[in-house]
Amino acid sequence: MNKLRQFRNRVQLTQTELAKMMGCTPGAICHYEHGRRNIDIKLAHKIVQALNSKGISIGLDDLFPSVNKIA
Repeated sequence: MNKLRQFRNRVQLTQTELAKMMGCTPGAICHYEHGRRNIDIKLAHKIVQALNSKGISIGLDDLFPSVNKIA
């Protein structure tokens, strides 16, 4: 599961606004947020950059937390 919706809401972007930044549709953003569509690595990097440009500092590990972290 990803945290795209959490971070998108934190920087006060709508799905439509993020979609315009990514060059995709708001429906695609919705599918990414709900895990119905996988995000390829290039788009994942682009999303991280877009969110960081809005004033937060996150990386791929923040957006896509590992399920099996080593303790």
